[in-house]
Amino acid sequence: MVDVYRRNLADHLAGLARRDNPWGWKMPWSMLLMPFLHDFHGEIKFLHVIRDGRDMAFSANRNQLRVLEGAVLSAAEVADPRLELKAMTFWARTNMLVADYAETHLANDYMRIRYEDLGSDPYSVIWRIIGFVGGDLSNIARAVEEVRPSRAMGRWRQADEAYLLELVAAGRAALVRFGYVSDPTAIWAKGASGVARLRKEVRKSYRQVTRLSRRFRHTGT
Repeated sequence: MVDVYRRNLADHLAGLARRDNPWGWKMPWSMLLMPFLHDFHGEIKFLHVIRDGRDMAFSANRNQLRVLEGAVLSAAEVADPRLELKAMTFWARTNMLVADYAETHLANDYMRIRYEDLGSDPYSVIWRIIGFVGGDLSNIARAVEEVRPSRAMGRWRQADEAYLLELVAAGRAALVRFGYVSDPTAIWAKGASGVARLRKEVRKSYRQVTRLSRRFRHTGT
């Protein structure tokens, strides 16, 4: 594996005019090799970009899940026919493991950002990124112009709420840790949350029971 990586790295660096300049690459699968990459390079900066696991659960791109599910999920989880649930579990487990390693071993050489924050406030997020990698802040305006948020962002809001509750339960720890869910039971889909609707139904049932009790007392039943 080391030899293969070394050859590919040489190809990657071949086009650089100066190898002492900062360089890097974007490949989501790379995060799963973080212990290896850290050991190989000794000193490495890791920019961890996370996207809402609820969106990832409904993504049509399931390449990572298809190739690596057996290495991440249990046999029972792999056998589960609910692809969105498997995708959520895969997302939660991999990102939690990577974040654990990076926070423990990389310290200030680790930065985590949320894709949604990049889309909503690109200037502030890119400012932080440039500072993290030691880049030239004079290029920030050009970098901001390159940001094109996905139109599929928030697609999970169109899903069935009962199923979303299952997904949130499966990814609860990661969704809370990465700031996507503050109340683990909330899903915030289609306007009112599932919890708010549940409370509304409870209040409605209570009123019905109260009216029945009064009727029974009045009739002497």
